Amino acid sequence: MLKYALIASCVTLLSLLLVLPAAAPFSNHVNANAVEKPQPSETTVDGDNEILSTLAHKTEMLEFAIEHLQEQNSELKNENLKMQNALQKPEGQSGGDHFGLSSPKDNTSLVVNKLSILDEQTSEVFFNRALQVYDYKKDELHKFSWSVPYSAYSKYRNDHTIHGIPTIKGTKSVQYYEQALSSWNELDALARGLRGYSGGDDELYANMVLQVTHQFMFTSTDYTKHPIETFVEGTGDCDSLGIFAAALLKAGALDSALIYGKAVSKHNGESTIGHALVGVKLDEKPDDHRSEIYSITEGRDVYYVGEPTWEKGIFEDPWNYEIHGSAFGDLAWKEFTGTVVKTPDQRPTG
Repeated sequence: MLKYALIASCVTLLSLLLVLPAAAPFSNHVNANAVEKPQPSETTVDGDNEILSTLAHKTEMLEFAIEHLQEQNSELKNENLKMQNALQKPEGQSGGDHFGLSSPKDNTSLVVNKLSILDEQTSEVFFNRALQVYDYKKDELHKFSWSVPYSAYSKYRNDHTIHGIPTIKGTKSVQYYEQALSSWNELDALARGLRGYSGGDDELYANMVLQVTHQFMFTSTDYTKHPIETFVEGTGDCDSLGIFAAALLKAGALDSALIYGKAVSKHNGESTIGHALVGVKLDEKPDDHRSEIYSITEGRDVYYVGEPTWEKGIFEDPWNYEIHGSAFGDLAWKEFTGTVVKTPDQRPTG
């Protein structure tokens, strides 16, 4: 509309200029009758049309520039309004658009802010699990619970780089296993509780560790969990359950290892599967439940094996020592050959 209005104004102005009389030379006496009106000619009309065409073109260009500037100005106003709204939030308020703002040059601060806010909002969140262990020497059943803060769990669950896919011949399997085993110190509090029930009896403590592990459900997974993840989720594959048991043994001051390899079934012919066991070093040969004891030697170290998985349901006979695989030194398989991955002695730093 502005474009057509400007063109119309220009046409009107030129029309007036064409019909107005020409001005006489400056003098003291002006004879109006002596002034001759210019006679329009073909040349004059053509020149006027060219002027109108030029003005119309320039008007169109000007209107286009104005529209473009108006669009940019509208966008800037919207951005400015968003910024003002964000800055005017009450002090201390978090969430919403507040942590949605980020520098266009660096989004790292945005991620850090989101994680910091998440930690603040979940600081009161704990995962609690009820457990029980049986002291078969005193015929005492102990029921207890242990809690893990959300932050201790999420730092592993949210890190996809530490969840490796284990294979029997995989070169990275050992790295993933060692990394997971290195967090054994996070089970210190749980180990102290079990030590309170078992006292200085290392074999009893080791078998209580198996009792706890057998209260987790076996679930096939394509990655290796850290001990805290296994505890919170209550599930794991043989390697994840074995790592949990080995870490809890180490937290209770016993040298341990994860032993992964191939197992031959007792019940299914010569069927061979990939499997993982847990091993523990004891000063004396275990004798609480079996006369025939199975162990694996690595250099000078002798590890008595334990079965981390449990064929029964959760809380169903985890201390039934009539079942093969319920105690250390007891092999639930016809044959087993494997590689030993020791739980590191040094507590991780940082």
